[in-house]
Amino acid sequence: MILAKVLASVFGFSLGAAERTYLWDREPLPPCEGGVLHLDGKYRTTTEVEYHDDCLLRGAPGTEVEVDGKIHFLANARLQGSIVFTRAPDASNHRRCVDIEGSLDMSDVDIEFRGCGGPETEDGGALYVEGRMDMSNGSVVFRNGSAMWGGCLFVGQRLFMAGGLLRFEHCVAGELGGGVYAQGDLVQSGGHLHFTNCHAYRGKGGALHLAGTDLLQENGKITLSNCWAGNGGCICSNKLIAKTNSSAIADMEDFQGKVVLNGTLVAGGGSADYKGGVIFAASGELGGRMTLRNCKARVGGCLHFKDFVVQ
Repeated sequence: MILAKVLASVFGFSLGAAERTYLWDREPLPPCEGGVLHLDGKYRTTTEVEYHDDCLLRGAPGTEVEVDGKIHFLANARLQGSIVFTRAPDASNHRRCVDIEGSLDMSDVDIEFRGCGGPETEDGGALYVEGRMDMSNGSVVFRNGSAMWGGCLFVGQRLFMAGGLLRFEHCVAGELGGGVYAQGDLVQSGGHLHFTNCHAYRGKGGALHLAGTDLLQENGKITLSNCWAGNGGCICSNKLIAKTNSSAIADMEDFQGKVVLNGTLVAGGGSADYKGGVIFAASGELGGRMTLRNCKARVGGCLHFKDFVVQ
């Protein structure tokens, strides 16, 4: 839209014509031929785009995709290369940017999601993965995404991180998991999970919510900065998801999630209305290094566990 205004002022034609020139500068997404979807340039979706078979999506440096209609993979997907996904400034809806019904594998990536989703998006404002998600190396950054559950990312099964960087900035959930909502375990054997300014307004897990499952950190680093929620200002690992109008949780016996940390956890500025300014879980084991600063909650300013073991 800014480009349209510049063109209009410089060349003296109407804003409508400038807008059309802007749209012509962006191509529609091509088909995934032979199982490979290679992108090189600037693209825009105006309606939902579907890919029915397993597909490798590979982006050349400088590739940009503006999303008005979501990109929908109905099978498994792999992401490689460099791509920036951005919600179109004149988008007519609050759909997520990318939807994957199968599993997702990411390697050698430099990917960014900007401004995807919205208050009407149910889960995974930027990226929805029905199956398992694996990250081996590279960098994936989520900025300014929002949804009811999993402001930027929803994963239906296990989220496995072997290396690379997963970064979440200004991700917001109306209910659970400001940055990430995962229905399976989160297993980290390496790499860096980084959350900053992520919030879950009416629920739990300002950065990360694990639904009845565990956070298992074998190695790597987790950084949490200025995350907020009703319970588990940064991380909530539990079994029962209780949707109530208040942030109080009546019975800790219902919460059976486990947090095991053997790498590094650094947290600053985590806060919760009720329990666990940084972490709210049934049990925890610490075998690595944990640094907690400026945390607050009514119960458990930094940590709230039923059982906790330091190895």
